[in-house]
Parts: sequence; structure tokens; C-alpha cells
Amino acid sequence: MVDEKVRQNCDIPVCNKGQVVFDVQDHEECDKDETICTGTKICISKEFLCDYEKDCPDGSDELNCPNWLRNFTQTRGKQIQHVTEFLSFVSNSQNCGKKCLQSRNFICNSFSYDISEKICLLSTEQARTGGANLTNVDSSDYYERIRPKDQEEKRDAFKVRLVGGGPPWEGKIEVSVGGKWAAICDDGWNISAARVLCRQLGYPNALRSWIGMSNDRNYLMDDVKCTGKERYLNECLFNGWGKHDCGPNEAAGVQCAVIERECFPKKFKCNSSHCIDFKWICDGEDDCGDGSDEDLVKCKLPVEVRLVNGSSIDRGRLEVKFYGIWGTVCNRDFTVHDAAVVCRMLGKQGVPIIEPYQKYGSGTGPIWLQNPGCSGDEEELTRCRIRRWGYSKCSHDEDVALYCKESVFSTVAPKEILSSTECGRTFVSFRARDPRHGYLARVVGGFEVRHGAYPWTAAIKLDNTRHLCGASIITPFHLISAAHCFEDVPDLSLYSVVVGDWDTNAHDGTEQKFGIEYVSFVPGYENILKDDIAIIKLKSKNDSGILFNKYVQPICLPNADAAYPAGMKCVISGWGSMGTQNPRRLQAAEVPIMNPDTCRDPLVYGNLLSERAFCAGYLQGHVDSCKGDSGGPFACLSDGKYYLFGVISWGDGCAQEYRPGVYTRVRDYLTWIKQTINS
Repeated sequence: MVDEKVRQNCDIPVCNKGQVVFDVQDHEECDKDETICTGTKICISKEFLCDYEKDCPDGSDELNCPNWLRNFTQTRGKQIQHVTEFLSFVSNSQNCGKKCLQSRNFICNSFSYDISEKICLLSTEQARTGGANLTNVDSSDYYERIRPKDQEEKRDAFKVRLVGGGPPWEGKIEVSVGGKWAAICDDGWNISAARVLCRQLGYPNALRSWIGMSNDRNYLMDDVKCTGKERYLNECLFNGWGKHDCGPNEAAGVQCAVIERECFPKKFKCNSSHCIDFKWICDGEDDCGDGSDEDLVKCKLPVEVRLVNGSSIDRGRLEVKFYGIWGTVCNRDFTVHDAAVVCRMLGKQGVPIIEPYQKYGSGTGPIWLQNPGCSGDEEELTRCRIRRWGYSKCSHDEDVALYCKESVFSTVAPKEILSSTECGRTFVSFRARDPRHGYLARVVGGFEVRHGAYPWTAAIKLDNTRHLCGASIITPFHLISAAHCFEDVPDLSLYSVVVGDWDTNAHDGTEQKFGIEYVSFVPGYENILKDDIAIIKLKSKNDSGILFNKYVQPICLPNADAAYPAGMKCVISGWGSMGTQNPRRLQAAEVPIMNPDTCRDPLVYGNLLSERAFCAGYLQGHVDSCKGDSGGPFACLSDGKYYLFGVISWGDGCAQEYRPGVYTRVRDYLTWIKQTINS
């Protein structure tokens, strides 16, 4: 009794009289894992007992052993064609019969044993009652399982079927007792119960258990609890026939495993020959039943990309290699941000172009991705917000076609840039305006600029996301910024430098991201008030530094005798605070250099202003650099080129009255800059 008025078959088997009693005994002269043959001093391994091979001279190791073949009828010279499991190096037919009876992955109804090849072929089918096909093989015998009459009656009285699915091996479950068909409620329904159900239907295993399937309130079973070892579903615990508390849309369903000759290219073929959807690979669940869809080595293999069927290596149908299998990517929801990551993986730094699908034909195999969810900054696809590999509602008619268009890049040596032959150029026309008569707005009081207007402006980020400071590009590996930007967090691994950016909330297709190798301060630097300048050395990426194009350019350094006349207007740029929040797009403003005497007035900064610093802006405020602009450029136009006259350093508040911005005068540090870069 398992409940009031509910009985269940006992799982404890009835012991047969004379069941397996060995005459061989342990002996003090034998090892712990050995036993001695009767009447001799011969020791044999205990594993040799009842292996149906004579190891003791008198055969005492095979006395009183179970006869597994008594459960089968034998047909000589025949071999079954439908094979569910293939076993090699099986020593005899008794061991083959034992494996059939003890099979847990499927219901073994018959087997064939080939004595010459030592192979054991297990099958779910039967020749006499199920119409399975047999072939003539002289060295093979066919064995068909004998089932007790009470088991046959039990199986016939309780029936199961799957309805409403596409293929016959999946759908909503219906059971029948006494000719009445009804559903199973999904309360407590799980994969263990699903496996019992599938085996009862003759399938080797279950792939998925489903809940919440549509149904009326007609249920025969509820709260089904199985161990997974039961032969029939009605051997599991449940509330009793017709007892349930379920409403509509609570029916249980299942997808059973089938063994197919060909799975690929539509499905993944398990080592056990089961076919499963590609979306179940590396999902943390053993869907194959043998672990072949969750191979940790394959799950961690580097993802590869390639473009095929195009006229060159930088264009074609996009293919991705995951789990060692090449597949495609769906065009739906595939964005330029996703494309930028793919092109970066291919070593292309240009602006990607997503071309019309079908331009390079349809692919085969899995469609690995739909909507990879990249922001565009990632180095590879695995760092994007991929929900699931192999999950797609697309067909191969929608495979991504991509062109990784290269920009015209130039790589220039540091000395050439320092000599101003390849620096300070802009390829986008824009003039920063004097905002005194406008509204209070950007850098504080500046204006949003066009993409590429000030291509030497770089962003320093902390933890790869938070904007910290600005910087100015001067060589492919060096930038100039403010020293105080690196005071609070000395761990350089937490910083990154982004060049070519414009809109920080979107992927512009021109960004390049680098780590920092080292930061050099001026000897004797103590705080923000004096010598607030630093040189950043970037880590190389793909054996290269910054790649220059129309959106990324170095700025020139001024001459040692450069003049800083009061009233000369120059441009400040950055993504710093606009008073309440940081802008998403690059801001710039034109501000005049102020008279040094005005800056040192007691009402302004007095003695706080260093001899190697200057101030710029307006005493009435309204336009200034602000928090987050530190380290950015104070760029002055001369003879058609921009020169880095200053580094945004500090100020008292942002755009406050009598508190103009303070800038480090770059002219005074030229010797140190050149020595640091060329050392």
C-alpha cells in the first residue's frame, strides 16, 4: 500500500531457490580480489565467476550460475536487421542475453549473437510478434524475449500514445485504462517519467519533457512520480485513476529519442545515433543520454568565423564554427554591431556592410545564431549577449551576407608624427562655436560635433564601461592625458583606451580599443595643481598600435617657442559632464586663452595656478571643461593643422563665475615627452 486504497507493485524481486551459490571460496593464499578453485590451490579473479567461461580446471567457477537464455527463444542462423545497440567483444551468448535483460536505456525485446565476430546486437523489435526482419547469417543466432502472461496482460490493459505532435515520437501524452483515453496532468511531470513513457512506446530514451500543453479538464493521471527505472508508466506513483486538481492547459508532453540513419545537416547526431536539435548542444543538459552533446572540450573550443562564396576574402556568406561544426547566421536582427565584431575577428577594422541575403547563396548545417546581441566593442562573438547557440527560427534562405569593408589606414612612426609631417589633420569639416550667447549646454557650454571632427580625441574608461577621462593621440602607441586620472586606481588592467569613438551609446564602426602597458608621470609629480600631465603607452593588438583613418588621427605637438597669446581661441573636446550627466556624443567648444595676470588674481585662482599652467574661458562662466573632460585636448589651429597646446587639468566647479578651466601647458614638457616616447 502506498496510499489509502492505492496499491503498487513491489520493486523487490522474489528470490528463486538455488539462485547463484558459488562453491569456490576465499583462501588465505589468494589476494583479496581473488578466490580459489575447489579442490585446488589455483587462485582466480572474482570477476571470472559466472562469466560463462571455464577458468577453474573443474569448472567450479561456473557452477550454479543464472541461465540468462532461459528468458529467450532461440532461432539458429538468423540475425536481426533493426539494431538499437551494437556491442563488440562480448564473449558468449549468455553475456549478450544478460545485457539485453539489464538494459536501462530502452526495452530490449530481442538480440542476435554472432559467435565468430563476438558481437552482440540488441533490438527493441521482435520477429515473431512485431514483424522485425531477420537475415541469414550462419555464425549468428537470434533470441527473442519471452514475456510472462501477466506482464503481457498488464501492458495490454494500460496503453499510452502521443497525439498532436508533428512526428510520431513527440506530442501530448494520452493514456488508456479500460478503453478510456485521457491526458496526464503536468504536476510533477519530469524527465524521469518521460523516459519511462518513451521506453514503453518502444523508443530508447526521452529527450524532453513538456508541461502546459493544451487540454480540456479530462485527465487520468496526476502527480506522476517515477524513478526512471520502471518498465511501464503505471508502475510509477500517482494519485489514482482520474484523481486530479488540474485545469485546462496543464497536460504533460514528451519528445522521445529516435535513432535515425542520417541526422546532419538538419540535426546533431549523438554518439548513440540519436538525433537532437542543435540548440541543445552545450546547454548544460545531457540530451543525448551519452553526454556527446555536452563535451566540455568541444564546448570551450574557440569560435571561428569565415566568409565564403564571395569574390574576395573580405566578403561572402558568414559562417561560424561552434562545437567543431560549421554553420551559418540568420539575417534577422543581425546588426552592424554584430557585423563589426565578426569583421574584427577576421582582422578587418573598417566599416562593415550587411549585404542582401542570398547574395552568396544558402548554407547548410546548423543556423548557429540569430540576434547575437553584440554592442560592437567585443573582441569576439562569445563575449556578446548570445542567448543560445543553435536557436533560430530562420531558414538558410536568410543566411547573413557580409562585406568587411576596409578603411584606408596608415601606420606612422612616432618620430614622423612628432615632427608634424603626419598630424593635426581633420577630414570632416566642423567649426566649434563660441557659445557665450547660446544656451548653457555642452563641454559645459559647447556643442555636439560631427563624427570625426576632432579625430585625436580619445576616451579613457574604467572597468571597460565607465567614462573616466579624455586623452589625445600623438603616435600609434602613445597618448597624452592628465596624471591625476590615474591616481585613485593604480591597477592599469582596469583601464582601457578607446579611439575613433563618437556616440558612446552606439557602435559607430570606427572604434579601436586598447589596454594600457604603462603610464609615465613627470618626475616629481605630486598632485593636480602642478605637472598634471602623463604619457600613456598602449598595449599592441595584433602586433599593431592605433590604425589611422579619417576618424582616427594624431594631433601635432607645438614648437618649444610656441606663443600662448591672450584671446587666442582654441578647441576643447570630450564626453565629460554637461552639468547633470555625461553626453552620449562627443562635445566641443571654442574658448579663449586668458591673461595670466587675470588667472592669478586673488578673486580667481591666486597662487594656486602653476607657472607651467594656463587658464582659458570666461570669467562669467557658461563654457568650460568639466568632470570627465580631464586629460582631453586643448587644440589650437595653425597653418591648417591642430596642435596640442594644453591638457585639460582642473577647475573649481564647471563653468562657474570667476572659475575658468585650468590647462597644463604642453610646450613646457616637450623634451620629457620626446625622451619618454623614444626611450
